[in-house]
Amino acid sequence: MAVRHYYGNHHRQYIHVLEYDPKVKNTIITIHGGGWVSHYEFAIDFLPFAQGINYETNVFSIDYRLSAGHHSPIDIIDPVEDYVREPYHLIDILHGFQYILDNFNIERLSLLGHSVGSFMTLQFQNFLEVIPPGLSELVKHGIITEEEEKNQLIFIHEFANQYIPKLDLVNVFYVCGVCDIPSALHTSREVFKHGEREANGFCYIEDVFVSPKHYTESSPVTSTLIKSPFSMIKSKGKHVAFQTVHDEFVYYDQPLSFIKWFNSLQKPLEFHLEDFGKHHKILTDTKFFSIISRALNETKDL
Repeated sequence: MAVRHYYGNHHRQYIHVLEYDPKVKNTIITIHGGGWVSHYEFAIDFLPFAQGINYETNVFSIDYRLSAGHHSPIDIIDPVEDYVREPYHLIDILHGFQYILDNFNIERLSLLGHSVGSFMTLQFQNFLEVIPPGLSELVKHGIITEEEEKNQLIFIHEFANQYIPKLDLVNVFYVCGVCDIPSALHTSREVFKHGEREANGFCYIEDVFVSPKHYTESSPVTSTLIKSPFSMIKSKGKHVAFQTVHDEFVYYDQPLSFIKWFNSLQKPLEFHLEDFGKHHKILTDTKFFSIISRALNETKDL
């Protein structure tokens, strides 16, 4: 049975414990997608995954505050002041990690993100380099104060000093992920212009970021500031990416950009392009479960 624990005061600042046995040495922490704006995706969405993989592992899922969908067809159901901009979604993820590491026995860790959860999974491995530019842009555009920026910078450095040495990161799984926002916006405009899609699928970007510089520097794939990706948190196992051929939200350019970036780093990436159903259906697909289970088993002695 899934159990919810809150790490903050907002109703989406919680973690779900989907599978847990303190004697089990392996743990997967998952992050859901939803374009940072959707109220229809939750940490509990990974329950079928937790129950379906054929490997003994704990599974946790972290939820986080959203951005207000002013430019996207998403209802704004919470008070406007409860919504946040990037990088506060990632900062919430850090608080979720903090809660898990403080309250549960976590040894061998793997990460799994779906859609923009994949984006944040990538960010997490480089958070000391992607969060400060985002905070700076929010100060520049009057979204937060310099005092608030200072407080968040103190938190992320304290988190890095206290928790990163404890992390034994094995595998990272990127599922139907967004990684390159400039490319996503360009491709979205092109397919919309040629009538291949009915609407601009990435209109929510304006709800999440305040400038092109903001979204460019937010991803290690497009950042001009990160000189050594993965130097802060290094996995000793695999990086595995998945893309379903019937994805109705993520265009072909995203996995291509991700693969090219890994190649430019001369870093191995295992890539699976298969029919896993629609964008969200992959999280209940048995082929997907089998590939994850196999990767965990192949890295069990690392």
